[in-house]
Amino acid sequence: MRIFGAFKGVFDLRKTWKSFVVDLLFFFVLGAALGLLTIRDLIGQNLLALGDTVIQQSATLKFSELIFQSVYFQRILLLAGAAALVTYPLYCLFHGWLWKYACQLRGKEFKVKKFFLVNLLWFPLFCVYVLVSFLFSYVDTIAQRLNPGTFPLMGTISNILFFLIVYFAFLSYALLTKEKAGASIRKAFSMGFGKKGFPLAVALVVMVAAMLLISSLSAVSSLLFLILTYVSYPALMIWLRFVALEVVEG
Repeated sequence: MRIFGAFKGVFDLRKTWKSFVVDLLFFFVLGAALGLLTIRDLIGQNLLALGDTVIQQSATLKFSELIFQSVYFQRILLLAGAAALVTYPLYCLFHGWLWKYACQLRGKEFKVKKFFLVNLLWFPLFCVYVLVSFLFSYVDTIAQRLNPGTFPLMGTISNILFFLIVYFAFLSYALLTKEKAGASIRKAFSMGFGKKGFPLAVALVVMVAAMLLISSLSAVSSLLFLILTYVSYPALMIWLRFVALEVVEG
């Protein structure tokens, strides 16, 4: 399968403009919801306070004690749980619709109810990733302060974890066109560890490379960075859905 062949239909805006709008609208709605509930600001405040505590007491206490016994860390966990309760239904509603629409463009049936069910696995795994990524970033920060020039190994590991979650999740989403939620997860793992899932893995690498390239432009022009992000992100997401659907049908 030629993965770039799936890109042809992305810019047929007569059909895909709704996906562009909804992909971006999800982030605005989620940001507004978390902002109205002040969850985002409270997490930021507690992160700053936790960081100050780690810096001030790192010479007297172990890193694990500073983090896990901190009242700020406990608050962050509670706030993160509240954020997850808000994010899960919004993610399933918006992205369930996006997958349903992508399937309709490909002449396939998709039930959003099954999308809610399959994310009972993927969403908690994503929450675990967020927690692990947070802890690993602290480890890397401290390591670099103690030993400048240290490679951010833990952050790289957490990024690989995120890549794997997205990879297997997208395969299971595409499989919902013909499988129940549980079966789609099982088949996603068997397909993902085989050659059949390779085109989607390549497509994900291309997307990561493209977004990294675009983010590097922020130092040149903030306006150019925003424009390219708002255009490229939904376009690449549509493309990934098309690739995933072709992989499971190939």
